[in-house]
Amino acid sequence: MVSNPSYKIENPYFTIDSCVLPEAYNELLRRRLMQDEYLPLNYAEYYTFINSGIKGTSYSNRFALSSGCINSLHAVQRLDSHNVFGAATNLAPETGARAPISALGASREGKFFTYKTFKADADYNDGIFKYQFNINNVNMPQFLATNKFAMANLPYVNNKLTPKTQGILVTGETAFCQGQAVYTCQLSHPDLSSKVMSGLNSRGINSQFYFSAQGLDTTQIASGMSSVIIAATTAQLRIAAGRQCSVIW
Repeated sequence: MVSNPSYKIENPYFTIDSCVLPEAYNELLRRRLMQDEYLPLNYAEYYTFINSGIKGTSYSNRFALSSGCINSLHAVQRLDSHNVFGAATNLAPETGARAPISALGASREGKFFTYKTFKADADYNDGIFKYQFNINNVNMPQFLATNKFAMANLPYVNNKLTPKTQGILVTGETAFCQGQAVYTCQLSHPDLSSKVMSGLNSRGINSQFYFSAQGLDTTQIASGMSSVIIAATTAQLRIAAGRQCSVIW
């Protein structure tokens, strides 16, 4: 009999590093704020859009977003029962596998942490599965893309092309199809940090977006599937004199 998993955290502790700036810096800062200027602080802001109860071979996840800097869109698919205790995702299926995650790690992963393509064909075949983003009636890309296109696009959108980048890359088709299927759309310069707002500016316009996919295997999503889209944006906190703060979304 399988019991529900449990965990506990023992003896947690935290450390806080601090530094004290010289008085000259504080004086320069006060002079700048007195000249009707402000200090801009950019930070990452994320929005999530979910479309649940999908059981057909195709769907569209529509949403609207107004932001001064939309950096990228990330779309994933997972079963509606992802948060219900049950069988884990098999990362090394007996048929249709190529370079599975199990070649370097565990052969199974909790379904809460895995995102699948839910297509009928073998992992190394794109089959009839296709996807596409649409932004204000402009298709991105201009053609119906496949899983191989999504795999090739991941390193660029997440900026993992240089040796010093953090994180992991997809190891192969099976790793992507069984647990790491993330469909991305880059809208900013990938090499610039959050110090620069180079993404799509839709401020003042309630821009319309949607992600569409087709060619899903209905036998795999008979209990219902969810489409989750995460929009990565850059917001700006402006600090002025007199402890005045305002946020520019």
